[in-house]
Amino acid sequence: MKLRSLQTPVALGALLVLTLGVGECFSRYSFADQPMLFLDWMDDGEVTEIAPGSPMIRPGPDLLLGTADDVIFIFRPGDVDLVIRSDRTVMGATFPASHVPGTEPQVAVAAFATGIPIDFVVAPSTHPNPGTPISDLGTPTVSPNLIGVPIIIAAFADIDGDGFIGITELDGDPGDFGIEDSELTPVAQTVVISDGGEVAGQLFPAAGGPTAAPLRLSLVAAAWAGTLDPAFQNGVVPDGPLVMTHLPFHPKTDPSVILQGGAAGLAPPTANGPVGAEIKPALQPDPNHPKIGEAFTMPQDGTNLSTDLATALSGPALRAGLARRPDPATFDGLPSRPLRPGLDAGGQRMVLEVLQRLAVADDGAASSVVLQVIPLDLLGNVADLVIPLDVEVRVEGPIAIISPDTDGDPFRETLQVTDARGLEIIVDDLGGAFDGANTAVVHIEDQAGAVSRTPVFLPDPDVNDSGLVDASDVALVDAAKGLRHGDPGFDPNLDLTGDGRIGADDSAVVQAASGQTIAIP
Repeated sequence: MKLRSLQTPVALGALLVLTLGVGECFSRYSFADQPMLFLDWMDDGEVTEIAPGSPMIRPGPDLLLGTADDVIFIFRPGDVDLVIRSDRTVMGATFPASHVPGTEPQVAVAAFATGIPIDFVVAPSTHPNPGTPISDLGTPTVSPNLIGVPIIIAAFADIDGDGFIGITELDGDPGDFGIEDSELTPVAQTVVISDGGEVAGQLFPAAGGPTAAPLRLSLVAAAWAGTLDPAFQNGVVPDGPLVMTHLPFHPKTDPSVILQGGAAGLAPPTANGPVGAEIKPALQPDPNHPKIGEAFTMPQDGTNLSTDLATALSGPALRAGLARRPDPATFDGLPSRPLRPGLDAGGQRMVLEVLQRLAVADDGAASSVVLQVIPLDLLGNVADLVIPLDVEVRVEGPIAIISPDTDGDPFRETLQVTDARGLEIIVDDLGGAFDGANTAVVHIEDQAGAVSRTPVFLPDPDVNDSGLVDASDVALVDAAKGLRHGDPGFDPNLDLTGDGRIGADDSAVVQAASGQTIAIP
C-alpha cells in the first residue's frame, strides 16, 4: 500500500536502512506525529503490512504468497497497531489486561442480532520505544490515519477446545489440523467507523456451544490506514496499509479482494451502501515452518495481548438435526460444512459437523455412515434441552436406517433425544455398489412439528449417466475442478468423495472405474 495515502509526507531519514538489492530498501518509519505507525518497517516507500509477532513475509519472483520462493525476514517482526478489549466501551489511558479464561463475558447467540451482544472497544496503539520488546502494547493514542476509516471486528472460535485459535501443535495433537483449519473462518464480524481514537461497538456471534461445551472466542480487529480518496473504492476505505491486532494467519490485504468478498463483477462499495468485508488468509499457517512456526497461533490464556476473549453459548433448542464426527486429520472445511462443539455419549466435548448435506458411498455393504441426531438452536448450533425431544427420523431414496431398528422398518425410526448429547443412528445405501439413484433425503420431525431436511448424495463415477465410465466422465470432473459446494455451477454428482470440493481426488475415483458399466439411475 502506497504511502501517498498517509496524511503526512514521509522522509526516509530512518533509524535503520538496509539495502538488500534492487527493489528492496528497508527502513523504519519514524515520524512522531504518526504514533500508530512509529517504527513500522518500510519497503521502497511503502509501509509494510506485518501481523503482530509474525515475521515480514514478502512474495518471491512469482509474486504469490505461500509458495516456495517466499522471502521471510525473521528479524523484522510486526508490532501491535490496534488493540481490542471485550466487555467494555471505554479503553482508558492505558490498555487493560486481556481477559483470562473464566473471567471473559459470556453471551447466548440468537438470530437477527437479537441476543445479548459482546461489547468491545478498539483503539490504535503507540509503538514501543526503541529497545523495548516488539510485543509490548504501548498506550492508546489518536491516529490521524484512522479518521473516518472502517475498522473490521471479527471473532474466531476455538472449535476443538484446545485453548488455541488456529493450526497448532502446541496442543500436543498434530493430527487435528483439518479441524483447526476451520478455526480460521470468523464466526462473527462487524464494522465500526473510527474517529481516529478509540471506538466502541457490539458484536453478535452466530456460533456457540451447549453448557457443557461452550465456545470460546478471540476478538480481533483490522483496518486500512490513510486518507479517504473518492477515486479509490469510492472513498469507502483508504489506499493505505492494513493495520491490525494479532491474527491467526497472514491476511489478504488488497481491498479489492477483501471488500464485497472479492467477487468478480461486483461494483466497489459506496459510502451509503452495504459493504461486505472479510478477514481471510493469504497463506495457510504451518506450525512446522522453519522460520514462521507458531507465530500465528493465538493462545486463549490471556497472553495474546492485542486481542481479547468472550464465550458464546448456543440459543434455545428449536429443532433436531443431523451431525457427524469429522476425521480430525482429513476434514476439509467449507462455510457449507460448519463445525460446532457437541458432546459424546459420555458427556465429554466432541467436535461435530452439523450437516447441511450428506454424502453416502454407493458401495453396498462396504461402508456405512454413523450420524448423531442432535438438538439445534435456530442458527444450527448444538443446544441444551429443557425437556426431552421426541423425533421421527424418516429416509427417502436408496438409503436405509441400519441402527437403531426397534420397529423392523428400515425407513423410519422414532427416537427420544434427552439432552445435547443426542442419539446415534447409522445409515447405509441399499443394494450393491453403483446400483441406485444418486439422491436421497433424511427427514427429522419432532412432536411440535418442526422439520429438518438433509439432502443425501450418492454419486457414482458414471457422472454423465451414459451407462459406461469413460474419458467423457473424467473430462466433466476435470472441467469443474476448483468448484466448491455453494459456488455457481457446483454439481454434487461430480463430487465423488463427498467433501464439498471437486478436485483431483474426484478425477482419481472416476479414472479408477474407467471401463465399468453402471446402471443408469
